[in-house]
Amino acid sequence: MNDYLTLHVIDESLTLDAGEFIRVDYSAEVYDGDYEVNSFVADPSFTTSRVLGTKTKYMKDNVTIYSVPTKELQNEAGGVTFVIGD
Repeated sequence: MNDYLTLHVIDESLTLDAGEFIRVDYSAEVYDGDYEVNSFVADPSFTTSRVLGTKTKYMKDNVTIYSVPTKELQNEAGGVTFVIGD
């Protein structure tokens, strides 16, 4: 969204292009959920995704999502086995 700030000086006007920015509604409810989230692999408490209830909420900070650990192991057949998760 492009918004413009306009400053009127006596009989002249000066328009300042502020670029893109987001308006913050400080009357919105503050998000009180997790701000640090671990990714998951086959966690039985989730189906395919996890939703953080942030819609229409005021966020106090960034959300950090930690990656799923991965590693490659040599296997007996001479190939590589790719392991997802711990």
